Amino acid sequence: MNLKIHSFNRSTIHYLSIGFVLLAMIVVALSCNASDVPFDKDRWQRTSDIQTDGGPRGRMLNDLLRKHPLVGLHYRQLTDLLGEPDIIEFGRLDDKKRVSYLIERTYDVIDPDYTKHLVLILNKDSVVEHFTIEEWRK
Repeated sequence: MNLKIHSFNRSTIHYLSIGFVLLAMIVVALSCNASDVPFDKDRWQRTSDIQTDGGPRGRMLNDLLRKHPLVGLHYRQLTDLLGEPDIIEFGRLDDKKRVSYLIERTYDVIDPDYTKHLVLILNKDSVVEHFTIEEWRK
């Protein structure tokens, strides 16, 4: 059995170390989303600074969904957390209620050309059954 043993000189080890550190830094940078910020109830509820170009709600959305379970909340608990919805729709064919929070809206001169909403579906007892993120583009 022939075993071949490689020996590395000091400069090779140095370059390998630098390469490993750079690779680790790239992995860390890619795994972090710098635009995400922690959910802040008061800032979320301030609707005057929401809508344009990924405003505060857009940057808080991931943290909200990760740390605040929405399914199972009663409507009152939901509005305590997120404030009054921007849109409320009642089902015509069922007892479901659909509430929507505007996350982001951008404009093409005058008219909106993109919107993003957090949409929650509530059952007849006003409890959140599920939610979705809905996006619209012109």
